[in-house]
Amino acid sequence: MPTFDYRRKLSLKEQLPALGAGVGAGVAIGVSVFYLARLMMQRTPLRGTPAANPAGVARPGEAPPFPSVPARPHAGPR
Repeated sequence: MPTFDYRRKLSLKEQLPALGAGVGAGVAIGVSVFYLARLMMQRTPLRGTPAANPAGVARPGEAPPFPSVPARPHAGPR
């Protein structure tokens, strides 16, 4: 036998648990995204790219170039 439910308007006091759950979920997701983005931005590259560091010299806070890969001289325009 089917049952019928009727929707009714909720007062602000009755809506507070749902509002709190929504805000809590939003804050948790925001904090998680902030933490992951911060972790990704803090990573130190293991070796510099030739275009960003043509001299092959390590900048402060950066690892020196990998010793087994010789630096290639710039070939100039073709």
